Amino acid sequence: VAAAMPNQRPNDPPAQIAAGMDAFQGPLTIILCARDGTAIAFAAEWEKPTFEKARQRSDVALELLDSPSHSFASDDDHASLKRAVLAMLDALPSG
Repeated sequence: VAAAMPNQRPNDPPAQIAAGMDAFQGPLTIILCARDGTAIAFAAEWEKPTFEKARQRSDVALELLDSPSHSFASDDDHASLKRAVLAMLDALPSG
């Protein structure tokens, strides 16, 4: 992995995620619980130059769910996640 990404520090998860997103040619939807600590940290990283290429893509979206959950454990979280995933699937081109 390090040889494939020579300009990145080892153990740099944001850079590794961004590289994976850049390499993936399909649409991406990132679903975050807006009040979850990990999601808040990701959202902060999302605004940095590391994710600039991904932010510029028209087929990459962030979906924020109003929840503090990390695991979508409650019934409301589960329903919100289901709605978000179904909406994302409905938006995919058929064929």
